[in-house]
Parts: sequence; structure tokens; C-alpha cells
Amino acid sequence: MAEEKQSDQAHAIAFVATAAAYWSDVDPPHPAADYLAGQVAETRKGFEALRGTMAFEDEPSSFVAAIFETRETGT
Repeated sequence: MAEEKQSDQAHAIAFVATAAAYWSDVDPPHPAADYLAGQVAETRKGFEALRGTMAFEDEPSSFVAAIFETRETGT
């Protein structure tokens, strides 16, 4: 299990470093950046697991209705 997590972190670090180099020609500045890049591996897996399971609502959400009901009138 620890080896799998290490592998995921190494993959995430490589991905972030590649993306940074491509878009900004910047290498990870220090070990802390490498560590933080590795921490997003679990978050990324969580979002990947949700792919295809969520959809937008056809109707406006109740949150939007609540905003309109409670908006300030300027008085």
C-alpha cells in the first residue's frame, strides 16, 4: 500500500512538473513543492472516481432562487 501511494505521488509530481515546464518554463523550486504536488494525487483520484456520475441540473438550483429572494434592494 505504501509503495502504491509513493508511486501515485511520484506520478503526480512528474505530471505537475511537466505541466509547469510546458506552460511557464518553470521547474519545481524546492522539495516542498514536490511534496505538495504529491499530495494532490489522492484528490485527483477522488475526482476521477466521480467522473460520469454527476450532471448539471436542467432547472436553476434553489441556491439561485435564494439569492434572488434575499438580494439587497438598495433601500
